[in-house]
Amino acid sequence: MQPEPSVEWLQGTVSFPLRAHWRLNRAKLPGWERLLPAWIRIHSAYTDAFVPNDRELSLYYKERPQVGFLAAAAFAAGGVALEEWGTEKAEGYGRSDLWIRLCPQTTDEDYSIEAKHRSIGFTCDNDLGWCKQIRENHYEAELSTQRVKLEGAKVAVGFASLICNTIDQSICKYLAKEWWAPLLIPETFGKPSTPDGMAILWLDPSSADFYGEAGGPTTVALVITASRLSCDKPGIS
Repeated sequence: MQPEPSVEWLQGTVSFPLRAHWRLNRAKLPGWERLLPAWIRIHSAYTDAFVPNDRELSLYYKERPQVGFLAAAAFAAGGVALEEWGTEKAEGYGRSDLWIRLCPQTTDEDYSIEAKHRSIGFTCDNDLGWCKQIRENHYEAELSTQRVKLEGAKVAVGFASLICNTIDQSICKYLAKEWWAPLLIPETFGKPSTPDGMAILWLDPSSADFYGEAGGPTTVALVITASRLSCDKPGIS
């Protein structure tokens, strides 16, 4: 057996009307150092495609649209993608959520992806229940990925939309801080399930105040988690 590759964490922080932060173990997910920043750009481009009064955000969409945004990011990163392609699963023949090739004409950066989405209540108090639910959603993605009968680099991806019941000054102040820092603590997920890659998108505090519906729920953030479950050469059925 080959030794486990050393951990080389890459990370970056950017700021738009949508703020973002990403972190990656490049040894486990090579090519994702291009994919995650591209994913951030895709979401920003979608938001910018609408006039502000439309209040249209990509953050609150569920699994299928989020898989589509990730597929678009693969193309934006110089690769290709295929959604809903046929494959074998534990319960029989079915469809896989996404396949991406980030280094065209080679199989070096090919990934078969199974995804799960969850909408999660978000608060700015000391209750970090939202972290626990992100972890649970990631575990569900891992279980789903394990059921795919496919050789190669299988990746479990979790999408979590964080929703506030209402937007007030306390939420805006919270979003101005590094509120996402607990997600980067290994204890949050527990070894060996700490994601190999993660990106967090959230509304700038001024944007949150604008996009917030009076007295209604508002999606303020989106988290993507990714873990590679096998290290063999991938292939498509």
